[in-house]
Order: sequence, then C-alpha cells, then structure tokens
Amino acid sequence: MTTAISIYLSLEHTLQYVCEANDEDAIMTPSFTYHMGTEALEFTIVVSINPVTPATLSSIALSGQSTAYEVNETFSFDGTVTATYNDGSSKTVAPTSVSTPDMSTTGSKTVTVSYTEGDETKTASYTITVTEEHEESSIYGSYSHDRESYTSSNPEYYDRYIITLNEDGTGTYVREFHNAYPSIKTMSFTYTISGSSITFTYVSGENTDAYIGYRLFPAGPSEGYTPTNTTGVINTDGSISVTLYKSGADNGTFTFKK
Repeated sequence: MTTAISIYLSLEHTLQYVCEANDEDAIMTPSFTYHMGTEALEFTIVVSINPVTPATLSSIALSGQSTAYEVNETFSFDGTVTATYNDGSSKTVAPTSVSTPDMSTTGSKTVTVSYTEGDETKTASYTITVTEEHEESSIYGSYSHDRESYTSSNPEYYDRYIITLNEDGTGTYVREFHNAYPSIKTMSFTYTISGSSITFTYVSGENTDAYIGYRLFPAGPSEGYTPTNTTGVINTDGSISVTLYKSGADNGTFTFKK
C-alpha cells in the first residue's frame, strides 16, 4: 500500500504539511521528485506501509497472591498477573475473571485466573488453604517450647523459649538458658495474622543478645546481616509452629503451646 505526503515550503519559509499515512507500524521508504515553481517548492514523498503482525498471547503467570484463609473469610485475588507473548515480550495485566472458591468449609481450594486479549484466552491456577476460624482473643498470651539436649560436658543442658503475643500487635521472644550459668535473653517484635499464618517482624535496634542459641529471626545482627521476617503457622489446636534458626542443620520447626 502506498500513500502520498505533500509538503509545501513557501518563499516566506512557511512550512505546511499534510500526511495521509498514520500507522505506527509503517516502514517508510521515501522517494521524491520536485519541481520549481514561482511561488513554492513542492516535495512528494511516497511511503510504503508494511503492516507488522501483532504479537499474540501465549501464557499467563501468577505471583504474590495470598494462599492462607479462614472459614467464611472473604476471598479476593491480590496477586499479579503477567502475560507473555509469542515474541518473548511480557507485561502486567488485569485478570479478566477469577473463580470464587467455597469459603464455607476447610481444606485446599483451587482458584483459576483467566485473561483474554483479542481471540486468545489463557488461564492459570493456584491453591489456597482454608482453615478453621481463630478467635483473636484466643491468640493473645504466652506460648512456650521446652527443649532438651544432652552433651558429654553438660548432661542437663536445658533451654526454654517463650513467645508472648500482646493485643496491640507487639510481642516478646524470650530465651531462658539453664545450666551452670542461667540467663534470660529477651527481644521485642511486632506480628500480624492472616488466616492461619502469623508473621513476626524484627524491630530495628532490638536486643541482639536474644540471638544467642535458637533465634526467632534468620540472619541476625550477630552475623552482620539485617534480620528478615519469620512466618509461622497457627495450628488447629491453638499452638504455633515456627522455625527457629541457629546454623546449618540445627534449624528446625518448634511448636509453642500455651
């Protein structure tokens, strides 16, 4: 397809142009002729337009969505949908539709997200876990875990770890060390609850001595790093399971009970 663009340049240096081609995918191959007139110099540019085939949708991927809910909690998709095209490009898009899981019962539920562009529709699925509803008032209080280990040098080595959750979203982590030199190490944190998940957040500048022994936060200040959050699970029996960090294979999941 060709079209003509006419440009008129007057002797008074006034430039006026008219463009009949308006295609962002156009590839212009100009050729021109000119002739001299008494009033103006006229250029005619021939433009060849080669339409580019648009990329087509090939898949979608999901990321960042919540997966833990309680019975009768309102479900909403809060993740990110990324569309990928057959030319290798990708972009973030809004989902066209999201299935609604049954939130009235516990268990694993499948959520399907779809996105349509033109004649192409792609879907992706993920699983959420719905647990029994926890009364907030039952969460508050102190939880403890008693740990025993035995060594040749101290057969009665004994540790006790205590997590206390306050009503205002703050809490404390206490490590009681009992042997020939008993001591108590305490630090504070903040916490949030989402469904059956509880996330502990390190408070900057808190007591780093609490990192001696098993720590609530990985990569603590004693190792020269900024601590990262720790996420635990509120079990159906009301206990809290959370990983405590020491080093290497010593890391493990501890269950705290009231």
